[in-house]
Amino acid sequence: MAEINVKIGEKTYIIACDEGEELEVQAAANEFNTEAQNILGGIGKVPEVKLLLMAGLMLGGRLRTLDKSCQSQVKQIESLENQVYELKENYKLLKSESDSVKSALSEEQANEFEKPEANYSKILEPILAKLEGLLLIDSLASHEPKAGETSEQPDKENPDQNELF
Repeated sequence: MAEINVKIGEKTYIIACDEGEELEVQAAANEFNTEAQNILGGIGKVPEVKLLLMAGLMLGGRLRTLDKSCQSQVKQIESLENQVYELKENYKLLKSESDSVKSALSEEQANEFEKPEANYSKILEPILAKLEGLLLIDSLASHEPKAGETSEQPDKENPDQNELF
């Protein structure tokens, strides 16, 4: 077991963690300390237990907001994946029917059946772009601060969260 010193509010604590987890624990403590400092800056000195409770609640609220956002994005991705699957199935069906009809037509007439394939490409491209956008948003949202970084910026999604207490 490793031990690290973390500062929360105005007090330093010794925390035990598994070997190799020191940076993660320190990063979490830095984020927690940022919340504690915001509370101290907003309402002044408070008892240690209340400060820890309030900072924990603020982080818990932020976590719930991120979780809801993540669930919404997962549903959007699943919906888009289903649309892509349906389009692929429709394409296969139309391709099969097209091949049947082409075999009965002359080569010149058969070339006219290739044009609908370009239309599917036009339909699929915006869906792919939206999927890529959602994946980018998801990867940006999951960015965690590196060792030594603190998240000193207030919560941009919910600026009124500081007014809970």
